[in-house]
Amino acid sequence: MTHVLLTGATGHLGSYLVRDLLSQGFVPAIVIRDAQLSAEERFRQLIADLQLDPNGTLPVFISGDTALPDFGMSPQALDWVRHHCRHLMHSAATVQFNNSPSNEIMRANTNTARHAADLFRSCRMEKLVYVSTAYVCGRRSGTIYEGELDLDQPFRNDYENSKMFAEKLLRSSVPEEQLIVVRPAIIVGDSTTGETRQFHSIYRFAQFTSILADAASKDANGQWEHNVRLTVSADKPLNLVAVDWVSAATVEIFKQFKHERFNTFHLTPSEPTRLREIEAALQHCFNYFGVTFVGNMPELTDRSEREDFFYGYVSSYLDYWRDDPQFDRRHADQYLRDIHEPRIDEEFLKRTFRSAVAKRFGKLKAQRTAR
Repeated sequence: MTHVLLTGATGHLGSYLVRDLLSQGFVPAIVIRDAQLSAEERFRQLIADLQLDPNGTLPVFISGDTALPDFGMSPQALDWVRHHCRHLMHSAATVQFNNSPSNEIMRANTNTARHAADLFRSCRMEKLVYVSTAYVCGRRSGTIYEGELDLDQPFRNDYENSKMFAEKLLRSSVPEEQLIVVRPAIIVGDSTTGETRQFHSIYRFAQFTSILADAASKDANGQWEHNVRLTVSADKPLNLVAVDWVSAATVEIFKQFKHERFNTFHLTPSEPTRLREIEAALQHCFNYFGVTFVGNMPELTDRSEREDFFYGYVSSYLDYWRDDPQFDRRHADQYLRDIHEPRIDEEFLKRTFRSAVAKRFGKLKAQRTAR
C-alpha cells in the first residue's frame, strides 16, 4: 500500500484527510506533536474520533513537530519515512487572524513549509500536496484566478500573508510537476451533520449571538430583541465550503493529478452563501428579531453600546463579509466532476450552529481534554 506522510491530522480538515486517504487505498503516516496530551494519546484519540475499524488498515503514528527540521522525527522514524512514504500532504498551519507584532504567524507557517520542502526533497518523494487558502489573494477584488499569487496585494491579516509567502517558498523549492496546491475558501462544518472542530469565521457571529441570547429578557414566545445594524448588503456572497467536500476534493486531485501547465486549485463554492441566509439561520437558532442590513458602508457613526460590542467581537472577520471576491476554479473543475459539492445554505447553517452551541463553541472538548 502507498503511504502518505500527513501533517495537521488532528485539525479540522486533517482528520477528514485521514479518513478519505484510507478510503482511497492510501495509508496516512501522521505526524503528531505533544500538546496538552502526549502525541501518542492524541493519536489514539484521533482513531477513536474517526471510529476506525481496529481490525482494518490504520494510520501509522509518528511522533514529531512540523516546527522543527525533518519535522522533529527521530532518526528511526525518518529512516522509515524515507523507505515507505512516496508522498507528503502538508495541511498543518497556524490559523490566527490577529496580527502579531513579533511576526509569530508568519514564522510558523513559512517555517513549516520550508521543513516540508526540505523533507520532501531529502526523502525523494513524488508528490507534495500543500493546503493553502484562497485568501492568498488578500484584499484584491474582482475575479481571482488559480494561477495568480503575488501581485503586491495588501492583506487583511498575517495569516493570509504567511500563506502567500509559504506558497512562494514551496514553488521555489519543489518542481511544479510534483507540487499540488489546493486553496480552500472559508471551511465550515460537515455537510451532513454540521459538526465542526474549529470555531472561526461564521461561528464567531453565532457565539456572540449565543452570549446575548443567554442573558436576554425574553417575551412569552421566548423571543428577544437584538438591535444591531449590519453595514453590508443582505445579498452579499460569502465563500463557505464544507470540510468533508474540501477533503474529498483534495484527495481526488491528489489521486488524479497529472501536470498540465497548472498545479493550483481553488476549492471554492460554485454558488456562494448569501449573508441573508446566515442571518436567517441565526434568527432561527437563537429566536430573536431586530437585526437589519443597512447596505455597504464603512462604519456606523452612531453605534449603540450593543453595536460597539458586536463590531469589537467579530472585527477580525468583518472584512470577509464586506468584500469577499469571486474565485475562478476552472482547474479544479477538471478534477471534481464526480465529487458532489454540497451548497452551504440556510438549512446547513442551522445544523452547524446547533452543533457549535452543543459543543459550547469548542469549550466542551477543551474541558474533556484537560481532564
